[in-house]
Amino acid sequence: MSAAGVDGRLVVGHYSAGRVTSFSLDDGIPREPTTITLEGSGPDISRQDHAYPHQVLDHDGLAVITDLGSDCLWWLHPTDLAVVRRQALAPGCGPRHAAALPGGRVAVSGELDATLVVVPASGHPVSYASSTRQPDGRIYPSDVLAHPAGLVVVANRNVGTLGLVDVTGPLPRLVDERDCGGTWPLHLALDGDTVAVAQRDDDVVVLIDIEPAARTLGPPGAVPVARPTWLIPR
Repeated sequence: MSAAGVDGRLVVGHYSAGRVTSFSLDDGIPREPTTITLEGSGPDISRQDHAYPHQVLDHDGLAVITDLGSDCLWWLHPTDLAVVRRQALAPGCGPRHAAALPGGRVAVSGELDATLVVVPASGHPVSYASSTRQPDGRIYPSDVLAHPAGLVVVANRNVGTLGLVDVTGPLPRLVDERDCGGTWPLHLALDGDTVAVAQRDDDVVVLIDIEPAARTLGPPGAVPVARPTWLIPR
């Protein structure tokens, strides 16, 4: 389950059920739910037998839903959940998380095909490999975040790296990749130029600096934390 505040409402994605619900808020208390069921599936029958809304993102007053099951993004009106836009991605992409970029664009992690996808405000999405590593088994990108210098950071599970992607040009470009102190990075948070990485399975939060001018990532430093899963910058 994921949720976000969008234009004064609470929009919730129900991952396993394939549904999205919007609530009005009365002094912070959710009321008057409106629910829709997303339709679609993908080629990976073990993960994409139906819609799986993985994340809700507030994007210019609309709720953007990353649908891992149907390989698409949904733009929904937060009040009645009317579909404003449905953008198909590559079959088997498995969109997991998203981050807003300037110009109405959205960066998306492709969990099932190990890509970083940039979806423009109009036109066709473009993608780039989220990692250059060659592991035993698959790479599973998880979280993404945007840096104001035209960079996107993507966490790569099973190889334990952060990829730094330049999104200032017509095509996304992986410009650096750094080990991030564990094999299964889950969540990212940005504080200035420092990325915090939740390494739940390794009981640490890892801190890595972005060097915006050099387009590089610095060495990691670890802070012991029991089972960190979600990070909120102060």
